[in-house]
Amino acid sequence: MHDKPLHKRLIALDYDDTFSLAPEAWAASMAPLKAAGFVIWGVTLRNRHQVIDCAHYKGLCDVILYCAGNGKRALLETIAGGAAVWVDDKPEYIVNTYALIHGQKCDLGDVPACYTPLHVCMKTGDETEFLG
Repeated sequence: MHDKPLHKRLIALDYDDTFSLAPEAWAASMAPLKAAGFVIWGVTLRNRHQVIDCAHYKGLCDVILYCAGNGKRALLETIAGGAAVWVDDKPEYIVNTYALIHGQKCDLGDVPACYTPLHVCMKTGDETEFLG
């Protein structure tokens, strides 16, 4: 498994109303997948001002991607080439922006999303470091 490219072994795991419903159970169920060579990235619609402080999620995820309302798939494809598996209670947010789903527009006319740029959170010990 370790010889496969990242996007072939990456599991994209949502937090709100997915992992957050049973953190210990999710962490335990994902442990064998990590041991088998999968890489787990947290992928959330949250922005850098809505930091996830769940120790189980932070401990499980190798990277946390704060998409800031942007479609998750396009951002993850840009950064890592995609994901082998998506775990998300709202799959519509994988391919669409929050604004598009809720019919919001920004002051750029018909552009559906005006959110802060995405932020990637890299874990450095117990600290949260935002890149970009």
